[in-house]
Amino acid sequence: MPKILKVLIGLGVAALVCVVVMWVFGAQWFAKVVSRKAALRHPVVLVVPKPLPDTTINNAPGTDETFGAYSFEAPWKETPKVNEYGNGGSTYAFGARMVTVYQRPPDELIAELQKNPQNQQNLDTLFEGDRPKTDYEFVRRILNVTPDTFTWSMSKMETMRDGMLLALKTSTAPVEGAYGIFYVTTPEFHGFQYGVPEAKYAGVSVDLYNDNVLLKFTFREGGGRPAIIPQADINRIVQSVRSTPSYLDPVYK
Repeated sequence: MPKILKVLIGLGVAALVCVVVMWVFGAQWFAKVVSRKAALRHPVVLVVPKPLPDTTINNAPGTDETFGAYSFEAPWKETPKVNEYGNGGSTYAFGARMVTVYQRPPDELIAELQKNPQNQQNLDTLFEGDRPKTDYEFVRRILNVTPDTFTWSMSKMETMRDGMLLALKTSTAPVEGAYGIFYVTTPEFHGFQYGVPEAKYAGVSVDLYNDNVLLKFTFREGGGRPAIIPQADINRIVQSVRSTPSYLDPVYK
């Protein structure tokens, strides 16, 4: 079960606790204190999504790789060593360059929440009738909350809603996002990139959403060392992700 789903399973209890604590001690005061502490432990909460600054694409001759109902182009001529992990996971090793991709069902988070009527009721209340309808929209709202979001003029309901989103951000946003979170749009997908190659962190990850699937890419060096894949190479792979010609029905439907 994905980490964020484990967090969301307890959303009903967490929401109730937040309501009680904030109503007793003051929502704005509570949010200010908690958000400041969260930023110290989880720097990623300070970052919001921005347009990707480097959109160049490496169009060098390379290889075409297929995984399930999808494919991508890599700007390298090496024939990759492919490892299948089951559950839609595959790693392509182009020498020291590692590309891992997992396929997840579409709107998995929303579907999990809909199994519990209490969770749905909590979200409807917190979002005042405008709760997110897709996983992409839900994650976008989570990522756009920071400690600076909280102001003394916010209503208690707004403070509780954004407090929940901030808590989810500390628990679920990839840590490499502390070096940057960016919007990604392709012909078939939209999503987010977490991290940048020049940060020399453990890797760069990209989540791509559409109506049929969530594709989770990770770009890193063999052995888990800092990513050495340039942004232009990452862009080539991400922008080339397509449904295969034989793709007729959603994989998970």
